Amino acid sequence: MSANRLLALLLLTALATPLAAQELDVVSDEASLDQGEGVATFRGDVEATRGKTRLTGAWMRVEQVPSAERDGEETGLRRLELEGDPARLFHTSEEGEELRGRARRIVYRAGPERLDLHGDAVLERGQDRFAGDHIRYFLETDRVEGRGGDQGGRVRTTLFPEGNGDEEGGEAPVEGTDNTDDEGGGQP
Repeated sequence: MSANRLLALLLLTALATPLAAQELDVVSDEASLDQGEGVATFRGDVEATRGKTRLTGAWMRVEQVPSAERDGEETGLRRLELEGDPARLFHTSEEGEELRGRARRIVYRAGPERLDLHGDAVLERGQDRFAGDHIRYFLETDRVEGRGGDQGGRVRTTLFPEGNGDEEGGEAPVEGTDNTDDEGGGQP
């Protein structure tokens, strides 16, 4: 086992999050650990795996709540920050649904659990797609927010009906309509 991988495992095997209560396995070109501060930093072709979640990027920092400051409920992980061109996140839920994200910077925060994607951010779940300069995803409530950026950027959202099941690419029926009335009568 490489020294970098061993160093990562020494700090991170104690970390557990509601996202995946398993050890975090990190492989990188360089690693540094400050146990007093509860911080680990990884540089160079970073690949991190925890349960069904995989992260890739050029740089990653993991912050742990010092054990003396934890109450009985806390898991230890305070924050995880990943940078890259782009940094990437892949997660498969227990139900088999895939969540994919990419941005120049991805930040995971515990309590309440949320992901912040900064800079050319894209978040995809199944066929649904959310893109903007900044995306915030609240994991516990399954809520997504987005901003287009300071330079007049926009947020683009593509949503597909749940349970569409139309694999041939035809038009999915909209509840309450038969999709045959060209006159519409509904909202544009």
